Amino acid sequence: SDTLSIQASTVLLDSIPTSNKGRLLVGQYKDNKLGTVRAAAYFQVSPTDIAWTLRSDAIFDSVALLMRCDRYYYGDTTVTQEIKVEQVAEDFRTYSLPRFWLDEGVYSYFSRDADNAETTDYLYNTSFTPVIGSSEVIKAIKPRPRRQDTVAVRLDDALGLNLFNRAINTPADIRTTDALLRILKGFKVSSSGNAASTIIGINPVSIALRVYYRENVRNPNTDVDVLTRKTYDFRYFSGFLDRTTNFNPSNNYSKITADRSELASAIKNLSPATTEVAASLTNEEAYIQAGTGVATKLFFPHLQSIKNLPGFLRLNAVRLVVEPVDGTYDNAALADVLHVFTTNNSN
Repeated sequence: SDTLSIQASTVLLDSIPTSNKGRLLVGQYKDNKLGTVRAAAYFQVSPTDIAWTLRSDAIFDSVALLMRCDRYYYGDTTVTQEIKVEQVAEDFRTYSLPRFWLDEGVYSYFSRDADNAETTDYLYNTSFTPVIGSSEVIKAIKPRPRRQDTVAVRLDDALGLNLFNRAINTPADIRTTDALLRILKGFKVSSSGNAASTIIGINPVSIALRVYYRENVRNPNTDVDVLTRKTYDFRYFSGFLDRTTNFNPSNNYSKITADRSELASAIKNLSPATTEVAASLTNEEAYIQAGTGVATKLFFPHLQSIKNLPGFLRLNAVRLVVEPVDGTYDNAALADVLHVFTTNNSN
Protein backbone atom coordinates (compact mmCIF):
# COMPACT_ATOMS: atom_id res chain seq x y z
CA SER A 1 0.00 0.00 0.00
CA ASP A 2 1.00 3.64 -0.41
CA THR A 3 -0.37 7.14 0.15
CA LEU A 4 -0.64 10.16 -2.11
CA SER A 5 -0.40 13.84 -1.30
CA ILE A 6 -3.61 15.83 -1.81
CA GLN A 7 -4.13 19.49 -2.61
CA ALA A 8 -7.41 20.65 -1.02
CA SER A 9 -9.30 23.83 -1.72
CA THR A 10 -12.70 25.43 -1.24
CA VAL A 11 -14.92 26.34 -4.22
CA LEU A 12 -18.32 27.99 -4.56
CA LEU A 13 -20.92 26.62 -6.95
CA ASP A 14 -22.86 29.24 -8.88
CA SER A 15 -26.34 27.92 -7.97
CA ILE A 16 -27.85 24.93 -6.15
CA PRO A 17 -31.41 23.71 -6.93
CA THR A 18 -33.54 24.02 -3.79
CA SER A 19 -37.06 23.63 -5.19
CA ASN A 20 -39.32 20.77 -4.10
CA LYS A 21 -36.79 19.24 -1.68
CA GLY A 22 -39.34 18.32 0.99
CA ARG A 23 -38.06 20.98 3.42
CA LEU A 24 -38.08 24.77 3.47
CA LEU A 25 -35.47 26.71 5.46
CA VAL A 26 -36.07 29.91 7.42
CA GLY A 27 -33.77 31.97 9.63
CA GLN A 28 -30.16 33.01 9.95
CA TYR A 29 -27.04 32.17 11.93
CA LYS A 30 -23.46 33.36 12.12
CA ASP A 31 -20.59 30.98 11.39
CA ASN A 32 -17.15 32.20 12.42
CA LYS A 33 -15.49 30.52 9.44
CA LEU A 34 -18.11 30.94 6.69
CA GLY A 35 -19.98 34.12 7.58
CA THR A 36 -23.63 34.91 8.25
CA VAL A 37 -26.04 32.56 6.48
CA ARG A 38 -29.63 33.63 5.77
CA ALA A 39 -32.44 31.38 4.52
CA ALA A 40 -35.87 32.43 3.23
CA ALA A 41 -38.73 30.13 2.20
CA TYR A 42 -40.89 30.83 -0.86
CA PHE A 43 -44.09 28.87 -1.48
CA GLN A 44 -47.63 28.98 -2.84
CA VAL A 45 -51.01 27.85 -1.51
CA SER A 46 -54.07 26.39 -3.21
CA PRO A 47 -57.77 25.77 -2.40
CA THR A 48 -58.55 22.64 -0.41
CA ASP A 49 -62.26 22.42 -1.10
CA ILE A 50 -63.77 23.73 -4.33
CA ALA A 51 -67.23 23.56 -2.70
CA TRP A 52 -66.41 26.21 -0.06
CA THR A 53 -69.31 28.64 0.03
CA LEU A 54 -70.32 31.37 2.46
CA ARG A 55 -73.62 32.92 3.42
CA SER A 56 -73.95 36.58 2.64
CA ASP A 57 -74.20 37.40 6.37
CA ALA A 58 -70.95 35.58 7.28
CA ILE A 59 -68.53 37.64 9.41
CA PHE A 60 -64.77 37.74 8.79
CA ASP A 61 -62.51 37.53 11.86
CA SER A 62 -58.86 37.15 10.87
CA VAL A 63 -56.32 35.33 8.70
CA ALA A 64 -53.08 33.61 9.71
CA LEU A 65 -50.24 31.60 8.19
CA LEU A 66 -49.50 28.32 9.96
CA MET A 67 -46.25 26.35 9.53
CA ARG A 68 -44.91 23.36 11.46
CA CYS A 69 -41.23 22.79 12.23
CA ASP A 70 -39.87 19.47 10.93
CA ARG A 71 -37.26 18.82 13.70
CA TYR A 72 -34.35 20.20 11.67
CA TYR A 73 -32.42 23.16 13.03
CA TYR A 74 -28.91 24.57 13.05
CA GLY A 75 -27.88 27.11 15.64
CA ASP A 76 -29.25 28.32 18.98
CA THR A 77 -33.02 27.87 19.30
CA THR A 78 -33.12 29.47 22.78
CA VAL A 79 -32.70 32.94 21.26
CA THR A 80 -35.85 34.81 20.26
CA GLN A 81 -35.86 35.78 16.61
CA GLU A 82 -38.26 37.65 14.38
CA ILE A 83 -40.04 35.93 11.49
CA LYS A 84 -41.17 38.08 8.59
CA VAL A 85 -43.96 37.09 6.20
CA GLU A 86 -44.43 38.89 2.86
CA GLN A 87 -46.60 38.30 -0.19
CA VAL A 88 -44.88 37.42 -3.45
CA ALA A 89 -45.44 39.95 -6.24
CA GLU A 90 -44.80 37.81 -9.34
CA ASP A 91 -45.12 34.25 -10.62
CA PHE A 92 -42.31 31.85 -9.75
CA ARG A 93 -40.01 31.51 -12.76
CA THR A 94 -38.00 28.33 -13.13
CA TYR A 95 -34.98 27.76 -15.33
CA SER A 96 -32.28 25.20 -15.95
CA LEU A 97 -28.53 25.72 -15.64
CA PRO A 98 -25.82 23.56 -17.22
CA ARG A 99 -24.45 20.89 -14.92
CA PHE A 100 -21.46 22.06 -12.91
CA TRP A 101 -19.67 18.76 -12.49
CA LEU A 102 -18.22 16.75 -15.36
CA ASP A 103 -20.03 13.52 -14.42
CA GLU A 104 -23.03 14.97 -12.60
CA GLY A 105 -25.52 13.39 -15.00
CA VAL A 106 -29.23 12.86 -14.51
CA TYR A 107 -28.65 10.75 -11.40
CA SER A 108 -26.91 13.55 -9.51
CA TYR A 109 -28.20 14.57 -6.09
CA PHE A 110 -28.58 18.08 -7.51
CA SER A 111 -30.98 16.89 -10.21
CA ARG A 112 -33.43 14.98 -8.02
CA ASP A 113 -36.51 16.20 -6.20
CA ALA A 114 -37.89 15.09 -2.81
CA ASP A 115 -39.34 11.93 -4.39
CA ASN A 116 -36.01 11.08 -6.10
CA ALA A 117 -37.47 11.88 -9.50
CA GLU A 118 -35.42 13.72 -12.10
CA THR A 119 -36.44 17.32 -12.70
CA THR A 120 -35.40 19.73 -15.43
CA ASP A 121 -36.71 23.13 -14.31
CA TYR A 122 -35.57 24.48 -10.97
CA LEU A 123 -35.64 27.29 -8.49
CA TYR A 124 -32.26 27.84 -6.87
CA ASN A 125 -30.65 29.07 -3.69
CA THR A 126 -29.85 32.22 -5.68
CA SER A 127 -33.30 32.65 -7.29
CA PHE A 128 -34.99 36.01 -6.81
CA THR A 129 -38.74 36.48 -6.56
CA PRO A 130 -39.89 40.04 -5.71
CA VAL A 131 -42.34 40.72 -2.90
CA ILE A 132 -45.05 43.29 -2.22
CA GLY A 133 -43.42 45.84 0.06
CA SER A 134 -46.59 46.81 1.91
CA SER A 135 -47.46 43.20 2.82
CA GLU A 136 -44.81 42.72 5.53
CA VAL A 137 -45.82 41.19 8.88
CA ILE A 138 -43.30 40.45 11.65
CA LYS A 139 -43.64 38.15 14.66
CA ALA A 140 -41.13 37.31 17.40
CA ILE A 141 -40.79 33.57 18.02
CA LYS A 142 -38.66 31.16 20.04
CA PRO A 143 -39.03 27.96 17.98
CA ARG A 144 -38.82 24.47 19.45
CA PRO A 145 -38.22 22.41 16.30
CA ARG A 146 -37.62 19.14 18.14
CA ARG A 147 -41.20 19.32 19.37
CA GLN A 148 -42.41 20.11 15.86
CA ASP A 149 -43.90 23.39 17.02
CA THR A 150 -46.43 25.14 14.83
CA VAL A 151 -45.55 28.75 14.04
CA ALA A 152 -48.65 30.90 13.56
CA VAL A 153 -48.37 34.42 12.16
CA ARG A 154 -51.44 36.62 11.95
CA LEU A 155 -51.47 38.43 8.62
CA ASP A 156 -52.99 41.70 7.48
CA ASP A 157 -56.79 41.62 7.61
CA ALA A 158 -56.89 43.13 4.11
CA LEU A 159 -55.57 39.86 2.67
CA GLY A 160 -58.15 37.77 4.51
CA LEU A 161 -60.99 40.13 3.65
CA ASN A 162 -60.06 40.01 -0.02
CA LEU A 163 -60.30 36.22 -0.07
CA PHE A 164 -63.38 36.21 2.16
CA ASN A 165 -65.31 38.69 0.02
CA ARG A 166 -64.40 36.81 -3.14
CA ALA A 167 -65.74 33.60 -1.55
CA ILE A 168 -69.08 35.39 -1.10
CA ASN A 169 -69.32 37.48 -4.27
CA THR A 170 -67.08 35.83 -6.90
CA PRO A 171 -66.24 32.31 -5.62
CA ALA A 172 -64.80 31.27 -8.98
CA ASP A 173 -61.83 33.54 -8.20
CA ILE A 174 -60.57 31.19 -5.46
CA ARG A 175 -61.98 27.77 -6.31
CA THR A 176 -59.11 26.57 -8.50
CA THR A 177 -55.37 26.85 -8.09
CA ASP A 178 -54.97 28.63 -11.42
CA ALA A 179 -57.53 31.24 -10.42
CA LEU A 180 -56.12 31.73 -6.93
CA LEU A 181 -52.56 32.21 -8.18
CA ARG A 182 -53.73 35.13 -10.29
CA ILE A 183 -54.62 37.08 -7.15
CA LEU A 184 -52.30 35.49 -4.57
CA LYS A 185 -48.87 34.65 -6.05
CA GLY A 186 -47.40 33.13 -2.90
CA PHE A 187 -45.46 33.96 0.25
CA LYS A 188 -41.93 34.61 1.42
CA VAL A 189 -40.99 33.74 5.02
CA SER A 190 -37.64 34.97 6.32
CA SER A 191 -35.91 36.26 9.43
CA SER A 192 -36.03 39.95 10.30
CA GLY A 193 -33.38 42.05 12.03
CA ASN A 194 -29.77 41.21 12.76
CA ALA A 195 -30.19 38.53 15.42
CA ALA A 196 -28.18 35.61 13.99
CA SER A 197 -29.34 32.61 15.99
CA THR A 198 -30.70 29.63 14.08
CA ILE A 199 -32.08 28.24 10.85
CA ILE A 200 -35.08 25.95 11.17
CA GLY A 201 -36.71 23.51 8.78
CA ILE A 202 -40.37 23.86 7.81
CA ASN A 203 -42.45 20.91 6.62
CA PRO A 204 -44.09 22.25 3.43
CA VAL A 205 -47.08 19.90 3.72
CA SER A 206 -47.96 21.50 7.08
CA ILE A 207 -48.34 25.01 5.64
CA ALA A 208 -51.83 26.50 5.72
CA LEU A 209 -53.28 29.94 5.12
CA ARG A 210 -56.22 29.84 7.53
CA VAL A 211 -59.21 32.17 7.36
CA TYR A 212 -61.17 32.54 10.62
CA TYR A 213 -64.80 33.61 10.38
CA ARG A 214 -68.26 33.24 11.89
CA GLU A 215 -71.36 32.07 10.13
CA ASN A 216 -74.94 31.30 11.11
CA VAL A 217 -75.63 27.57 11.21
CA ARG A 218 -79.15 26.21 11.61
CA ASN A 219 -79.58 24.09 14.75
CA PRO A 220 -81.64 21.06 13.62
CA ASN A 221 -83.14 20.61 17.08
CA THR A 222 -84.37 24.17 17.61
CA ASP A 223 -84.55 25.28 13.97
CA VAL A 224 -82.74 28.46 15.00
CA ASP A 225 -79.61 29.94 13.44
CA VAL A 226 -76.57 29.90 15.75
CA LEU A 227 -73.52 32.09 15.07
CA THR A 228 -70.72 29.53 14.80
CA ARG A 229 -66.93 29.94 14.56
CA LYS A 230 -65.43 28.36 11.44
CA THR A 231 -62.16 28.17 9.52
CA TYR A 232 -61.13 27.56 5.96
CA ASP A 233 -57.63 26.52 4.89
CA PHE A 234 -55.74 27.27 1.73
CA ARG A 235 -53.10 24.53 1.91
CA TYR A 236 -49.55 24.32 0.65
CA PHE A 237 -49.63 23.91 -3.13
CA SER A 238 -48.28 20.41 -3.82
CA GLY A 239 -47.76 21.02 -7.53
CA PHE A 240 -50.88 19.55 -9.09
CA LEU A 241 -52.88 22.17 -10.96
CA ASP A 242 -56.65 21.76 -10.51
CA ARG A 243 -56.28 18.13 -9.39
CA THR A 244 -55.20 16.99 -12.86
CA THR A 245 -52.03 15.40 -14.14
CA ASN A 246 -50.65 18.84 -15.01
CA PHE A 247 -47.77 18.96 -12.53
CA ASN A 248 -45.38 21.80 -11.71
CA PRO A 249 -42.97 20.66 -8.97
CA SER A 250 -41.11 23.96 -8.64
CA ASN A 251 -43.70 25.82 -6.59
CA ASN A 252 -41.51 26.23 -3.53
CA TYR A 253 -37.85 26.83 -2.79
CA SER A 254 -35.38 28.13 -0.22
CA LYS A 255 -33.24 31.16 -1.02
CA ILE A 256 -29.96 30.75 0.87
CA THR A 257 -27.30 33.45 0.94
CA ALA A 258 -24.07 34.08 2.85
CA ASP A 259 -22.47 37.35 3.90
CA ARG A 260 -18.71 36.81 4.25
CA SER A 261 -17.74 40.49 4.32
CA GLU A 262 -16.68 40.42 7.98
CA LEU A 263 -14.42 37.37 7.71
CA ALA A 264 -10.68 37.79 8.14
CA SER A 265 -9.66 34.69 6.16
CA ALA A 266 -9.31 34.21 2.39
CA ILE A 267 -12.85 32.75 2.38
CA LYS A 268 -14.04 36.37 2.52
CA ASN A 269 -13.38 36.67 -1.22
CA LEU A 270 -14.98 33.35 -2.17
CA SER A 271 -17.30 33.72 -5.16
CA PRO A 272 -18.30 31.72 -8.26
CA ALA A 273 -15.80 33.84 -10.18
CA THR A 274 -13.02 32.75 -7.80
CA THR A 275 -11.53 29.54 -9.14
CA GLU A 276 -10.76 28.19 -5.67
CA VAL A 277 -9.33 29.10 -2.27
CA ALA A 278 -6.43 26.84 -1.37
CA ALA A 279 -6.47 25.15 2.04
CA SER A 280 -2.99 26.54 2.60
CA LEU A 281 -4.67 29.97 2.92
CA THR A 282 -7.31 28.77 5.40
CA ASN A 283 -5.28 27.02 8.09
CA GLU A 284 -5.17 23.79 6.07
CA GLU A 285 -8.95 23.51 6.13
CA ALA A 286 -11.40 23.12 3.25
CA TYR A 287 -15.11 23.69 3.74
CA ILE A 288 -18.51 22.24 2.84
CA GLN A 289 -21.77 24.17 3.26
CA ALA A 290 -24.43 22.60 1.12
CA GLY A 291 -27.14 25.26 1.07
CA THR A 292 -24.84 28.09 -0.02
CA GLY A 293 -22.95 25.97 -2.59
CA VAL A 294 -19.64 25.81 -0.73
CA ALA A 295 -17.79 22.60 -1.63
CA THR A 296 -14.38 21.01 -1.15
CA LYS A 297 -12.21 20.25 -4.15
CA LEU A 298 -9.49 17.60 -3.94
CA PHE A 299 -6.65 17.42 -6.44
CA PHE A 300 -4.21 14.50 -6.69
CA PRO A 301 -1.13 15.93 -8.43
CA HIS A 302 0.88 12.71 -8.38
CA LEU A 303 -1.84 10.19 -9.19
CA GLN A 304 -0.30 9.19 -12.51
CA SER A 305 3.04 8.48 -10.84
CA ILE A 306 1.66 5.38 -9.11
CA LYS A 307 2.28 3.29 -12.21
CA ASN A 308 5.97 4.17 -11.96
CA LEU A 309 6.38 2.55 -8.55
CA PRO A 310 8.80 -0.43 -8.53
CA GLY A 311 6.92 -3.69 -9.09
CA PHE A 312 3.61 -1.98 -9.84
CA LEU A 313 1.05 -4.24 -11.51
CA ARG A 314 -2.37 -2.75 -10.92
CA LEU A 315 -4.54 -0.92 -8.39
CA ASN A 316 -6.53 -3.23 -6.13
CA ALA A 317 -8.42 -0.53 -4.24
CA VAL A 318 -8.40 3.19 -3.54
CA ARG A 319 -9.65 4.60 -0.25
CA LEU A 320 -10.32 8.28 0.39
CA VAL A 321 -10.55 9.22 4.07
CA VAL A 322 -12.15 12.58 4.93
CA GLU A 323 -12.35 13.69 8.56
CA PRO A 324 -14.20 16.76 9.91
CA VAL A 325 -12.21 19.26 11.97
CA ASP A 326 -13.14 19.20 15.65
CA GLY A 327 -15.33 22.11 16.66
CA THR A 328 -16.48 23.00 13.15
CA TYR A 329 -19.86 21.30 13.21
CA ASP A 330 -21.21 22.34 16.62
CA ASN A 331 -22.09 18.78 17.72
CA ALA A 332 -24.74 18.60 15.02
CA ALA A 333 -25.34 15.37 13.17
CA LEU A 334 -23.00 15.09 10.20
CA ALA A 335 -24.25 14.08 6.78
CA ASP A 336 -24.60 10.33 6.25
CA VAL A 337 -23.37 10.62 2.66
CA LEU A 338 -20.86 12.81 0.85
CA HIS A 339 -21.38 13.08 -2.90
CA VAL A 340 -18.22 12.87 -4.99
CA PHE A 341 -17.99 14.15 -8.58
CA THR A 342 -15.24 14.25 -11.16
CA THR A 343 -13.98 17.69 -12.23
CA ASN A 344 -12.10 18.94 -15.26
CA ASN A 345 -9.95 21.99 -16.08
CA SER A 346 -12.97 24.32 -15.91
CA ASN A 347 -14.01 23.41 -12.39
